Amino acid sequence: MTQRTQGRSRSARVIPVIPVSLVESLRQCELRAWLEVNEPQSKEAPSDAQYWQLQAEAVNRAARRQFVGAFTVHGDLTQAVAQTNELLAKHDRPTLFEPAFVAGGLQVQPDVLEVRRTGSVVSELTASTSDRGLLERDKLERVALRAGASLHVLGLRRHKVSAVAAHALDRETVWDGKDPTYEGILRRIDITGDAIVERDSMPETLAHLRAVVAGPEPETRMTRHCKKPFPCPFMERCRNHPSRPAATIYDIPGKHWRLQDEWAAMGWYDLEDVPAWAVKAAPKAVQRIVKATLTGKPYRSAQAKKLLDALPYPRYWFDFEAVALALPAWANRRPYEQVPFQWSVHIERRGGKFSHKAFLDLSGNDPARACAEALIKTMGKRGPVLAYHAAYESTRLKEMAERFPDLAEALLAINARLVDLEKWVHEYYYHPMMRGSYSIKKVLPALAPDFTYDTLPGARNGVDAQMAYLSSITAGLNRPFFESLRDGLLAYCAHDTWAMVQVAYRLAGRKPPVAPVPHRKPMGDNTFVAARMTHARTRNVWQLYERDQPAAAATPHWVVTDKTPMPSVRTRLAAKPASRASTARKTAVKKATRAKSTTAPSRRGKTSSSKRA
Repeated sequence: MTQRTQGRSRSARVIPVIPVSLVESLRQCELRAWLEVNEPQSKEAPSDAQYWQLQAEAVNRAARRQFVGAFTVHGDLTQAVAQTNELLAKHDRPTLFEPAFVAGGLQVQPDVLEVRRTGSVVSELTASTSDRGLLERDKLERVALRAGASLHVLGLRRHKVSAVAAHALDRETVWDGKDPTYEGILRRIDITGDAIVERDSMPETLAHLRAVVAGPEPETRMTRHCKKPFPCPFMERCRNHPSRPAATIYDIPGKHWRLQDEWAAMGWYDLEDVPAWAVKAAPKAVQRIVKATLTGKPYRSAQAKKLLDALPYPRYWFDFEAVALALPAWANRRPYEQVPFQWSVHIERRGGKFSHKAFLDLSGNDPARACAEALIKTMGKRGPVLAYHAAYESTRLKEMAERFPDLAEALLAINARLVDLEKWVHEYYYHPMMRGSYSIKKVLPALAPDFTYDTLPGARNGVDAQMAYLSSITAGLNRPFFESLRDGLLAYCAHDTWAMVQVAYRLAGRKPPVAPVPHRKPMGDNTFVAARMTHARTRNVWQLYERDQPAAAATPHWVVTDKTPMPSVRTRLAAKPASRASTARKTAVKKATRAKSTTAPSRRGKTSSSKRA
């Protein structure tokens, strides 16, 4: 069964100049290239697109610090081409950032062009990581494709190129906190051979691309290529296409990819086409998924209730939030090393009594140690620590234990108490709505449709949280804007841990408890201090993560302006709003206390006011 309607035709599209990004789309999928030209309105940027764009911009800025005296080309295509030609004619052997060239109907803008006497060097920058100077195959192919396109165009312009390089992040290199160019982390990798292979095939590739975009809609099935090397922005369009089967073999979790390949080789794409004997030979988890998907009835086991009842008290429902930066912001960190800056824990005691504790560090300093110390103080000595996909929390705990030997024993003791709630769902529940995913964001709509993240005023997923964290410590902020970001982070993380409670109770067939009021005084340095925020903003490393200009059309839902501050989490979730009379009484008490403190001598014989001064 094909995914596209055969015979569908449209007027031919003629592309006078092909951008190299369209060639990259063709490499991933013919349908994606066709949609880029013929149906661009169906494009949906992935939820993490802004995050990855920010990492790429930071890498580009750091790389430019390594090329002293280089020129940066600006403007639209016409202006960039003219400026490039002017710089090449005016200067002897210049180094150019993002020069623009057009030849043979192809437009390229290599990241760096170093003009030398023996031949130019073309360099491509990537925020991907390398291992001992080697890029992953799919990442290497993508970089080599861009470089090969540049070689093709420069060759048509009779511009000699002697070498091609990729500048990638070495994930094993630890930043010393001193070198602002990150020269040790941005490793140069020679890819001349791979780029030449791509250059030689470029005429054929361009001819094929023109034929694809000018022809009818390609017939393409959704497979693993939709997410490699990066998720396709047209996935939702394909997933909801009327010609696509209601359920395919790729609705099975990706960890069963070998089974998917076997069934695909047999010609089975629609789950209904898979014979009963093949399903019976599959793992038990796959059998449950296929049965639930084809019948439309969710699978549920009563074993989850026994597991929940067997858990002793107190129970700690726990979640980390961490930031992973392409270029480390703090000394002794590696590229993309996960640094926890926030956690939330709902503590359940016997009788259904819940309380909430939270930690959030927005100082701009490395938050890991303060995060670990507050966690040890909160978690106590006994009781299960429940997390969803606990491997993530376990890894962070082990990393902090390795970094802080004096805290290692306490952190590893917490790690030993971890209980993975996701494993419960894997074993005892599946709903067709989950479409092969066990992410808590997919499980909740099935188990708890009334519990949603859509009502949160701030971050609504992990990428949002990282972006909000970066905004809170790198942007020029006033107090209302800073507090809106902070309260959004606190609300999101608390929502995450309470979502675990919802999943566990509903999986066990029990009525979920009433949520407690979130922790009113979260631990950690998260107060607004104008001097500190200015200092963090002007730090050399944080300048790498400043945005060139705010996005106007694609502003995330959690971004607010200084003029429209969000209500604080305390205001939204307080059990009972204070009356005018009680507010007036509190104000009077504060004034009286302040007046008394200005006259009462301190223990050192000074007044409180002089101490503050």
